[in-house]
Amino acid sequence: MPINKTELIVLKRTRVQDSSLFLVCMTKERGKLPLVAKAATRPGSAMAEALQYFNVSDVVFYENEKDTADYVSKAETREHFANIVKDELKYGYASAAMEFVNLFLPEREVNLHVYLLLKRYLRLLNDSQQKNFRREILHFWYVLCIFSGYAPELEMCTECGKMISAEKLMFSSHSGGVVCPKCVGDQLVVTLDISTVRALKLLAGTNISDSRKMLMSQAQIEQIRDLLVAQTEFHVGKRVDLKSFDFLRKLRFFERDTSPA
Repeated sequence: MPINKTELIVLKRTRVQDSSLFLVCMTKERGKLPLVAKAATRPGSAMAEALQYFNVSDVVFYENEKDTADYVSKAETREHFANIVKDELKYGYASAAMEFVNLFLPEREVNLHVYLLLKRYLRLLNDSQQKNFRREILHFWYVLCIFSGYAPELEMCTECGKMISAEKLMFSSHSGGVVCPKCVGDQLVVTLDISTVRALKLLAGTNISDSRKMLMSQAQIEQIRDLLVAQTEFHVGKRVDLKSFDFLRKLRFFERDTSPA
């Protein structure tokens, strides 16, 4: 069986049998990968710590041609985000990002951009002194859409191809972008201010660590959130049931907010 080595971040852990783990991981070289780590939950297991959430780990695994999942033979921690583990807010926002990655990406499709995006995001949360990461999770979510192939068209009507220049635009997840008044028909749309469209274009080319340097109103933040919810539900399933969505609802993330961004 071929032996491989990769750097990875665990997205999901499920205990199987007595002491083994079934893992869904985002890897640097091989995309999203299912792995099985035998005896990984036994006391004193060398793999146990390396395969926890919120680690960047180096893993040696061998390909299993008969099963869908490959098998881990060795794992070592490269980087541990201890502050995420200790902070409930950071834990929730980090978990949301990992669930989004697991949701958006197919297995075994290499996507280095997403891997590096996730690692930078986790590092940012771990090192940050902030208490509100609403901007950061929206920024991550939007760039993830782009890197996953779901970038919205924001300049031309996706139905007729005409350039749209108006103060209010209508975004249709069904059409994959903005639609003009003549083409909208009975499509469900998210209304976007032209300033929100400009903000989205800036987000696409801005590092997540610089999110707070951008001037965005609360209305813009809420419109971006509504666009992302519509995109996610259209591409990966209506009313997606994510544990992290429940966490974000507890923070009133999906409610209209009048507090400063």
